[in-house]
Amino acid sequence: METRWKDRFHFTRSERNGIISLLLLIKVIFVLPHVYSLFVEPKPVDFTAFQTAVDQFYNEEQKVVSSAPLEDTPQKKKTSQPVVLFAFDPNTASLEDLVRLGIKEKTAKTLIKYRTKGGKFRKKEDLKRVYGLKPADYEKLEAYIDIPQKKKEKKKIEPVDIKPESKPSFITKSDEKKTLPKKEQSTQKVTSSKFKARPKITINIDVNAATAEEWQKLRGIGASYSKRIVKFRNALGGFHSIEQISEVYGLPDSTFQSIQPFLKIEDGNIKQININTASREDLKTHPYLKWKQADVIINYREQHGSFETVDDLLKVKVIPPETLEKLKPYIQVD
Repeated sequence: METRWKDRFHFTRSERNGIISLLLLIKVIFVLPHVYSLFVEPKPVDFTAFQTAVDQFYNEEQKVVSSAPLEDTPQKKKTSQPVVLFAFDPNTASLEDLVRLGIKEKTAKTLIKYRTKGGKFRKKEDLKRVYGLKPADYEKLEAYIDIPQKKKEKKKIEPVDIKPESKPSFITKSDEKKTLPKKEQSTQKVTSSKFKARPKITINIDVNAATAEEWQKLRGIGASYSKRIVKFRNALGGFHSIEQISEVYGLPDSTFQSIQPFLKIEDGNIKQININTASREDLKTHPYLKWKQADVIINYREQHGSFETVDDLLKVKVIPPETLEKLKPYIQVD
């Protein structure tokens, strides 16, 4: 194997001489241009003819521009029209009037465009908002701005003749009902009964046994809140404290404070979950546990075995102590 590699890198004497000659030739070719520049001076290039042609072309262009009519030049300045100051209304002044006042044509067009889009000038200072109008120009025009002010028409109050048949001020409500027709009296009864205050409920409700219809008997609890309370109770497995009612989604604290005196717990049978046998779905559906926490509990149980006590849940890092305190009435290990 070694002899093969040596054969590949072995050159004959003639091959070695050829390689050395080739390297010398490459070096000479690389150095030759630098050596040549040292002995031969480059001839200067004469740009006189080119410069003459450029100057001639430039002079011809200047002649064309100077011979062109004055109105064709783009830089023509319109200074022939004198500035005339007169009283004007910026809401009605035409483009010609604004230009005569000394306002630039571009600024005048901006003002008219503002008017066509519905803009109005209600006072002199509103003219300052026009884009392109300089403060110095506004000071010159301020004394000539004339915006007519609309006068508010006062409503005329017509005198009312008091007829002798009108009701005297000393008639009582009972007398008024007697004088009204029967149809109007019935309308008043319906209107007054429609807005009667809802009577207070003084009955006590067992929070673990009350139906949604029974919850609606309390003031402030409608069909929506009653369904949420029952759904929350079933998901928990029962209420062990009255204060848990305040955890119902969307229930205002003021409503809870008003119904709290009428709530009680008689049926204290709380449904508990065995954390050593519960499935992943059982833990996920509990309101006090998040899905991620339920997954970690199951994985911890599969790796370390059953929980000996409820407090062993603290070994699961995703279960904080406050969550465990809320869970204790609803979990067991036996």
